This record gives sequence, structure tokens and C-alpha cells, in this order.
Amino acid sequence: MRARLLAANLVDLALAAAIAALPAHLLALGWTASLEGAIDGPSTVTRLGLFVVVTAAVFILFRWTLERDGQGPGKCLWSLRVKDGKVVQDEEGLAPLERLGVFAGRFTRPLLLGLVSVLILALWGESLERHVVQTRQLELLRRGFILEAEHGCCYMTEAKGECPRMLEVWAAVADRSDGKGYVPPRDYLLEKCPAARKYSRR
Repeated sequence: MRARLLAANLVDLALAAAIAALPAHLLALGWTASLEGAIDGPSTVTRLGLFVVVTAAVFILFRWTLERDGQGPGKCLWSLRVKDGKVVQDEEGLAPLERLGVFAGRFTRPLLLGLVSVLILALWGESLERHVVQTRQLELLRRGFILEAEHGCCYMTEAKGECPRMLEVWAAVADRSDGKGYVPPRDYLLEKCPAARKYSRR
């Protein structure tokens, strides 16, 4: 019984994780994009932290909604039920294939949500992240152009005021550019702002 209960909980957790995958990814991108001076995509810690939080929220939501009759997805699949606060053997006595059909029929919506979430993340997650990151980098370059117009940062022999930070960010964006997206190639950016070369790490 304990092994089946553990397996049932793992089914619920896997389904919650599948549903949470896309929202957690979008939250991580949004969180990173909102940070001042952020250049790269979300860190591993940010990704894992938000994924755990969203997965836990979906898992708890399952407990509140899908198990009102004492049988959530995992317990349905493993022929278990909560009765009078205790986990007991389900009395329906269905064969494995029949049980699988009941499972798919009763929990179609969460199963489809999990499938769609994973598919979207697998097919478009990387390109979406690239779009968000490069849009952020273009915004940083735009700010750099404004500072350059006001203070001439890109041609200073000794950067002062806000220029050192601007040149550091400019060089960081240039170092990360492969020239294939929205951001111009590294050499082009450094030609536009020669003073940023000494901040480059490549």
C-alpha cells in the first residue's frame, strides 16, 4: 500500500511539474527582464527556485480541487482512494487497461495542460528566451547610445560618471552577441564604441 501511495504521489507531482514547466519559464524570463542591468537569461538558481514554487502551487491546487471525491490522478491510476481520512483500496476493482481509460477520461484537462505546457516549452522555449534576452540587450544598448550622445562615453580616454558602467554593459552585450539575432555583431558594436574594448573579456 505504501509503495502504491508513493507511486500515486509521484504521478501527481510529475503532472504538476509538467503543467508548471511553461509558467515557471515565463516567470523566470519576466523576473530577469525586470532586473536593472540584467544582460543574460535567468540563472539556474532562479529557474529552479521558480519551478519548485510553481510546481508546489499546482500540486497543492490538485489536492484542493481534484481530490474532493477522495481520488486524484495518482490515486485513480493506482486504484487508491481517501476515505474517512485514510487511504484505502479502491472498491471499483477495474482491470489495468480499464483503470487507465478512467484515468485519462476523468483527468483529461490536467493531462492536456501538462502536455501542452511541455510541448510549447520544448518547441519554442529557447527561441522565446532568446527573444526576451536580446530585447533586453537592445534596450541596454539604446540607453548606452543616449549616454554617448550626452557625455561622449565611447571616445573618452578616461571614463567618468555613469560612463564606466555604460561601457562595461556595452562590452558585455557585445561579448555575448553572435550576430544572428536582433543584436548587432560584436565587432560592429565595439567599432561604434571603441572605449568599450578595454572592458571586453574576449
